[in-house]
Amino acid sequence: MRPIEAGFLKKKLITNNLSIKKEPYYNSNNIFILNENNHDQIKDFLENKFDDSIDFENYEIENWLKNF
Repeated sequence: MRPIEAGFLKKKLITNNLSIKKEPYYNSNNIFILNENNHDQIKDFLENKFDDSIDFENYEIENWLKNF
């Protein structure tokens, strides 16, 4: 839920969860996967603009309820 919440709020996310790459909303401009070798890249990630090209409308509760 945290990645979806960050997307709705147009906030960047830093995580160590590698499985996030499999999600349809994954965008390397918005989600940084932290590991022991890329700490020096966090600043660049945060300085870049949030990419709002992903539509989170499918994750709204009203749309979930329509599917049931």
